[in-house]
Amino acid sequence: RWAAAGMAHLLAISGLHVTLVGGFAYGLLAALAYVIACAGVTPRRWRSIAAGFGCVSALTYCLWAGAPVSGVRAVLMGCAMGLALCIRRRMDPMSALGLALTSMSSFDRSTLSDVGLWLSVLAVAALLAPKGQGGRGATFVEGLVAPAVVTAPLVAFLAGSVAWAGPIANAGALPIASFWVTPLSLIHSVLLASGVDGAFGARGAEAIFRAGAWLLNEIARVAAQGEGMSVGWSLPAAVGLRAIAVCGEWRDARWKLRGLVVLCLLIPWPSGSDGLRITHIAVGQGDSTLIQLPSGEAWLIDGGGRVGPGRFDPGAAYVVPALLNAGVQRIDTVVATHGDADHVMGLHAVFDRFSVGRLLWNGSKRAAATSLAARARALGSEVIAPSVDFRERYGPVECTIRAAPAANENDSSLVTLVRYRDFSAAFAGDISEVREAQIPWPKLSVLLAPHHGSKTSSSDLMLRASSPELVVLSVGRHNRYHM
Repeated sequence: RWAAAGMAHLLAISGLHVTLVGGFAYGLLAALAYVIACAGVTPRRWRSIAAGFGCVSALTYCLWAGAPVSGVRAVLMGCAMGLALCIRRRMDPMSALGLALTSMSSFDRSTLSDVGLWLSVLAVAALLAPKGQGGRGATFVEGLVAPAVVTAPLVAFLAGSVAWAGPIANAGALPIASFWVTPLSLIHSVLLASGVDGAFGARGAEAIFRAGAWLLNEIARVAAQGEGMSVGWSLPAAVGLRAIAVCGEWRDARWKLRGLVVLCLLIPWPSGSDGLRITHIAVGQGDSTLIQLPSGEAWLIDGGGRVGPGRFDPGAAYVVPALLNAGVQRIDTVVATHGDADHVMGLHAVFDRFSVGRLLWNGSKRAAATSLAARARALGSEVIAPSVDFRERYGPVECTIRAAPAANENDSSLVTLVRYRDFSAAFAGDISEVREAQIPWPKLSVLLAPHHGSKTSSSDLMLRASSPELVVLSVGRHNRYHM
């Protein structure tokens, strides 16, 4: 829900939280300086001490939180600007951001591949980038909306989509999270550490914290109910909206119009496709393939899996976002090749998110498959377990399901053949050499290697008969099968 609303970043300890801690510590001592200024201590000296105290506080909190990259970025920025204050120099915040990014990449180059870092950098840059003819910074309202707008393309690319209401939801949720929920959670933690859990103050802080958390959850729920926009829509939306802000003041109709023109020109207006599109979705150790037909239908073959208590769900994490990013609104046919968990358990998330016309499966008795079939029936999908070849034509595309009884689960996999003009592809589940020898293979353009390319499949007989131009292996990195 929070990811769909574009608010998942509020659940993590981020650079914003580190900045709040450091800023609070700095403000506390800076205010104290004015109170005791009559003692002969100059405010300038006290500001330097306050800057040091703020940096130490931010660093301590960052290390306590596990040193997330966005937190480290905030600490480095704060230390750079604090040092400049101590030596009576002025540092531009954008320069501090560049210095922090350079320092992090120099120390550990792998941080450049961390998505959290780039989300943090983009959000901060959106706040710091000067705009308007006067070069002024962001206003309060723009500061709430701009980070969500600028980071929307990256969030949509990673999550498959981001809610259209995401920037508005962030504008309402960010102040609540920053100045309500986060401070109260810190206060409550301090009270707990002080042994005053039962005190009125601790109970009051917890009650107010829960009220804020409930409000944040309601904002996420409402925002996530709307349709999401894929990266193809979020990128031009971000560019166009930012162009309106960067190119000139909102009251300047000429610059406003130019920003809107940029937005309209960059939007990828929907258009029909006259081709077949096949997407192999990376689900780790498992299979999942999306087939989008020229006539608009969508087929999904398997969905990865191995979901269980404490286990990662690739269906929700990878398959659903990939389908959304591909523009899929409804799935006409889901093919569950066989009952192994690494092929079907991820499909539960697909049925939860999409309307599915029908489920084709091999009638497996395994719990992973029977539970999926039961859920499909409960949701109103047609469930078919073909015992003979099943063939359908969609204009120039022919989809064939080859089914056969077998002595084991793998060899009972449904084999899907797709033909489109002079193109052909095969998706064979986990069949072995025994089942391969029973199938009359056509010449193939693409072959999804049976059983993830294991030594019991992809026989020389099958490869010579099909002569595939491209072979795809879907395996997990460092898998236990050493493939």
